[in-house]
Amino acid sequence: MALLYNDISVLENHHLSVAFGVLQDDAKCDILCGLSKTQRQTFRKMVIDMVLATDMSKHMSLIADLKTTVESKRASGSSIINLDTYSTRILILENLVHAADLNGTAKKLSIYLKWVDRVTSEFYQQGAQERVLGLDVSAMCDRESTCVPTSQASYKLLNLLQTNMFFSMERLLVSFIDFITYPLWETWSDLVFPHGQIMMDNITKNRCWFSTASHKSCLHEVKSDDNKLTEVCED
Repeated sequence: MALLYNDISVLENHHLSVAFGVLQDDAKCDILCGLSKTQRQTFRKMVIDMVLATDMSKHMSLIADLKTTVESKRASGSSIINLDTYSTRILILENLVHAADLNGTAKKLSIYLKWVDRVTSEFYQQGAQERVLGLDVSAMCDRESTCVPTSQASYKLLNLLQTNMFFSMERLLVSFIDFITYPLWETWSDLVFPHGQIMMDNITKNRCWFSTASHKSCLHEVKSDDNKLTEVCED
């Protein structure tokens, strides 16, 4: 696939190709059958733009453009953004899909921990396949050298957080929040204020949870109650 797509947004391009191939080849799946040719072309362009925008190589520029839009709205004193141009509309949609793609840290803690477990499992499967194929195992994909939360009972994660083995993963998760998800969701929350506050609160709580090992000011009380978690984070 890398050869087919010239190393450019390989997975994103492949997903788009498969999706539109299904729409074209299987009449039962053609959800666009009621649209005109122009409408179908517009839909295709929008979907392509949105999916390609989920490529993490475009993350920084995407946030920068959204921040510019939000700041322009604030400077004009307007409570709404002018959506008359395609470029503005697609920028909002691209960031919407990108934020949804990176929504794990914005979930409540009990759900976020499950996402961490599942992403870790996916990484390990990739590493195992790379080893079978004789390839270099990608970073964070080596089960033998990476310590991550694997317990299905997520409340046990606190014990892992207190060990040196888990420290590197904890730092990675905190950094991912600090440099990737928080800036994105902060800007998005400014755009849809006040409707994004619950996500920002969740991100802050989740960061506090994972920073326990290195920030002693965060104290957590974790209890198991039918696989539900409650946490207390004190300043």
